[in-house]
Parts: sequence; C-alpha cells; structure tokens
Amino acid sequence: MPQTLNYVCVCDKRITEAREIIEVAGKYVIIPYSNSQAHRLADKYQCEKFYVEDINALKQILIVLKKFVHEEYEVTEINDIRWYPDVVEYKKALVDNDDMYIEYYNTGVCDGYYGKHKKKNIEINITNKPF
Repeated sequence: MPQTLNYVCVCDKRITEAREIIEVAGKYVIIPYSNSQAHRLADKYQCEKFYVEDINALKQILIVLKKFVHEEYEVTEINDIRWYPDVVEYKKALVDNDDMYIEYYNTGVCDGYYGKHKKKNIEINITNKPF
C-alpha cells in the first residue's frame, strides 16, 4: 500500500526535482514525490515544510488563489494557522461554495488572503507583510 503524501514545501525558487510545482504569491509550492523527499528538499534548499492532510484539496485552493494574489504577497502558513487576524478593518469573501471559502482581509497593519477547504482540514494564509 503506497504511503500517503502529507508534506509540501514552500520555496523562493523553482525546484526541478519535485513531482509538481504551483507558483503562487511569488513563491513555489513544491509537491514532492514522497514525504521523505519533502524533508530532504526542505533541508537542502532551506525552505519551509508544511503538513497537509489532503494535497489535492490544497491544490484546489492554490489554483483559485492564483487568480487573486499578486507577487507582493507571500505564502506564510499552510495548515498550521498560528496567526489569523481577530480584528479586521475590512473583509470580503471572494469564494464561498460547498468546497472552499476564500477571503481577502485587511487589518490596517497587513492584508492578505485566507483560504479554507470546507470538506478537508486544509487552511492557507497569504499576507503581504511578515509577522
């Protein structure tokens, strides 16, 4: 039985040794061939590694986010949302359907995009300023 792929990397540069690469917000979300490759790539290229329960659900969200997000933003969290603004000055739902919810928010200090897959345990936060 094949192992479930649960890790992705977010890097500043394109890595050719990956199974799939999705460019979003000026970063590359690297979908490796295996979990062990994700760990090796994160060490080798000094990029962040994130645990994801469902890679396909993450890909769905990223494909939609690519339509909204520009390069001045960066992927700051995937599925480990340690920071999400409690108080926002402005919030607008961009996508709200049976599968996913994506919003644009502005806190006055930073702004960004938050996405959540409703049927899977997947969240992503993309902001224009590091915390």
